[in-house]
Amino acid sequence: MPPISRLDPRYHRARGLHELNRLMSLRREQRRLQIETYQFLAQCAKRKESPCQQDNSQCVKRMRYSGPDLPEDIWHHIHSLLPLQDAARAACVSQAFLRFWRCHPNLIFSWKTMGLNKVPHKKGGIVRDYNNKVDRIMKNHSGGIKTFSLELHPFSNANTYYHLNSWLEIAITSGIKELTLVLTSNEEKYNFPCSLLSNGSGDSIQSLRLVHCSFCPTVGLVSLRSLTRLHLSCVRIIDTDIEYLLSNALALERLEIKRCGEINRLTIPCLLQRLSFLGVFGCFGLQMLESKAPNLCSFHFEGKQAQFSLEEPVRLKNLKVVFPNSVCYARVELPFSMPDIETLNVISSCEISQKEKHDLTFKDPICLRQIPEHRHDKLKNVKITGFSATRSLVELICHIMENTTSLECLTLDTLCTQLRCSDGNIDVCLPLDQDVIKGVHNSLLAIRTYIEGKIPSTVKFNVREPCSRCHGWIGARYTGWLRPFIGARREQGTVVIGDRVG
Repeated sequence: MPPISRLDPRYHRARGLHELNRLMSLRREQRRLQIETYQFLAQCAKRKESPCQQDNSQCVKRMRYSGPDLPEDIWHHIHSLLPLQDAARAACVSQAFLRFWRCHPNLIFSWKTMGLNKVPHKKGGIVRDYNNKVDRIMKNHSGGIKTFSLELHPFSNANTYYHLNSWLEIAITSGIKELTLVLTSNEEKYNFPCSLLSNGSGDSIQSLRLVHCSFCPTVGLVSLRSLTRLHLSCVRIIDTDIEYLLSNALALERLEIKRCGEINRLTIPCLLQRLSFLGVFGCFGLQMLESKAPNLCSFHFEGKQAQFSLEEPVRLKNLKVVFPNSVCYARVELPFSMPDIETLNVISSCEISQKEKHDLTFKDPICLRQIPEHRHDKLKNVKITGFSATRSLVELICHIMENTTSLECLTLDTLCTQLRCSDGNIDVCLPLDQDVIKGVHNSLLAIRTYIEGKIPSTVKFNVREPCSRCHGWIGARYTGWLRPFIGARREQGTVVIGDRVG
């Protein structure tokens, strides 16, 4: 399970509950000592008269209701770890917690944390209620915000954007570390006030996430020298602006860009020496991606195929590509430019043309084209989604088997879609047409004919076919091709067919 982000309410709830459990344990220990002290005094009072006997009831009362004598800064720290709703409830019953609430460092506003996850019949009413609550909290806040996350309601209007600038002015001050702004997909984009990041206010930001807005950093004003994580999704930003932004974020370690359609050329400067992860998803206007980052080790790309130029591909450890003809790209580029690759994930909806999609006849032995020998002794995991009976795919798998000694797991998915009911993503799998069914049949036959004999017994081999629950008749008809292979390898426990272990 991946680690929980600090922006996730579960993170603060878990830390808050941990501190409260520790506090309750301390209070139980103090209560035990108080009871033992009272019992000791009561025994002494029976043996001889004691001045404490007259005030015994008052002593017991004081001991019974006395709480732990903790410093105020510890109480403040415990309160800061509570989620937004719990921190607000605590402020309603204690003057001390009310004072802490007005300087709560983690403000995470969403429909759930604000108690507005149920949409009533009057959409305007819930938007006004949401805005009024956020506005009241922000105007009464005394400063010291470390985390600010705002997720606007999908029915937000122009009045919401009117308040947004004032909320950001309060939140973005020197000392803020995490900033998240998730807006609605309105046609008219909100223009993020980049001037708030000037004069040192943006120097402390370590994580910046923007969704559905325009972002135009002005030269000489934006400074993000502590930024380590940058996430831009559906953001209107042009090539020169993102180039300037990256050149002023020298501590960047992780960069994700999703559905930013106005980016045509993305250049990662060599100054980003700490950048280790680059993900580009759904930027269909992108034509050229050039990375000069010297220590990039993970690269994920999904969308329309673009021209790639990686300055230091030998350091790349994890590669995931999702676009048409991605298998052909992996077959051509992988052997020469990425010798240290450890995890390879290739997802392709089609290769070359429909005419060549199933170009293996299986009637007579064929001579597969040989790729010039190039070792991949660090490759551990390979997964291909949309595996079909094409010559280029079979050649790629054979090349990997013949030039890799470190491989631990090979997964071949015979369907292009990644959605299966067995994975818990959907209730029922999507229907399959006759062409897809024929493709599954040919894929399984190609696996048995050309691939099974090249897989060592030490490699875990996963073959994913159509779901056995929704398309069981397909599996019953076609998995017979693999039964001899399954039987031969069952003892090693290295074959997974569909969602069943062979």
